[in-house]
Amino acid sequence: MRRAAALACFAVLLAPVPASPQETAYDAGGWRADAAQVREAFTSRYANLEWAQTVREAELGRVFDAADKRLAGFTSDAQARDLFDGLAKYLADGHVRFDWPAPPAPAPAASGTSPAKPASPCASLSPRRVRVGETVAASLPGYQPLTTTGSAVFPAGLLTIDGRRVGVIRIAEFGPGIAPQYCEEAVAAGITEGLYDVVHGRMTGDFADQLRALKAAGADALMVDLTGNGGGSDWAEALVRMVSGKRLVSTRLDVVRGAHWTATFDRDIARLETELKTAKGPDRVLLKDLLDQVKARRAETAAACDASPMLRGETPACTILTRGFYSGGLLASADRAALEGKPWAGFVFNAMYYPYEEGVWSGPLLVAVDNRTASAAEQFTAVLQDNAAAVVVGDPTAGAGCGYTWGGTPVTLNHSRGVLRLPDCARIRANGENEVVGISPDVLTGFHVGDGPKARAQRLAAVLPAALARAGR
Repeated sequence: MRRAAALACFAVLLAPVPASPQETAYDAGGWRADAAQVREAFTSRYANLEWAQTVREAELGRVFDAADKRLAGFTSDAQARDLFDGLAKYLADGHVRFDWPAPPAPAPAASGTSPAKPASPCASLSPRRVRVGETVAASLPGYQPLTTTGSAVFPAGLLTIDGRRVGVIRIAEFGPGIAPQYCEEAVAAGITEGLYDVVHGRMTGDFADQLRALKAAGADALMVDLTGNGGGSDWAEALVRMVSGKRLVSTRLDVVRGAHWTATFDRDIARLETELKTAKGPDRVLLKDLLDQVKARRAETAAACDASPMLRGETPACTILTRGFYSGGLLASADRAALEGKPWAGFVFNAMYYPYEEGVWSGPLLVAVDNRTASAAEQFTAVLQDNAAAVVVGDPTAGAGCGYTWGGTPVTLNHSRGVLRLPDCARIRANGENEVVGISPDVLTGFHVGDGPKARAQRLAAVLPAALARAGR
């Protein structure tokens, strides 16, 4: 089935692209050079190249050969851009995309008009507002919404399934777009620095309050609703530790060889060497051990790898990925109390950048996902599933996996000036799979594309008894 789907997408990529009558002076040679640049980037900096060739069965060598021939016969830039965008869509990797130059800006406004209003600092922190919505269970008969101040950010409620009180809490996204008002309120109060920490601190507190409110209302099981959650940031590593009584271990992180991650490890080495100057006792032992590990990882990333044989169906002499650390930082797991107050705590374990509390909820746990659950939401789910800390219910997730670190490794195409974005890391599951394949639920719901909220809720309700039985008491 996967093979048939891959070939069908390949056929779509080769289908004719209509020309745009508005563009002229098409430079076939320039676009073919861009395609060669894209091909080289895929074989030197694409974290999911092995997945694309072996699991996705993308046949990228054929795709690039066909693209080169088609670009020679096009007559407009629009056709070429559509072809490149088709490549990104064909891969079905949520972190591969092309960003094209914006059209020329309009002429300056006539003199005498008012100057433009300075942009709010919140615009860069949260460039878009996220529709928080309701929990996936909100349409079920007997559902009781939680009416608290935190419900505007994390909608929650309770329902009864087979005599059990199930608390439901929704995380619409792992980012400040779910609470833009917090940034605006901080700015209105005169706060202009540290807005990220202020906003995430408030949201983390809201999440804890909602979990406690559900417990106080009698919930004896919890379902975290991640349906439609497209991801966000490493804030997910903090929140995931609030819904489990287990000391969770983060997902292994593999990274792309080359200058980007070499530079990242150089920064880590410099920071660790600085902290070692004043560290004593067990702290010094820990930091020295991490320094030795980072130096070893740095040496591996500096060893170049030519993965181009993969595009010819051959096995390269090396792997484009090498071992990094973890989705949670240099440490896979940590005791918050043991790291509290140390200036390097967040540096070695990124959940420490947020005021989370371990195990606010420690009872039976479900996680609801669907085909729009992606990126950091998959990270959250994978950590719980790999630690046997939750039962995942829903449909297979989007399969976006790890994305970009420290700005990623964007490639600006010499002719078109388009920018190719490729993921520079891969999260590797406990079973050895690249997280980009998506998360397979433990209990399937069979959501349909045309389902409305009520139909989705009913499909979920039909399998909740089985999911709760697996989660235990």
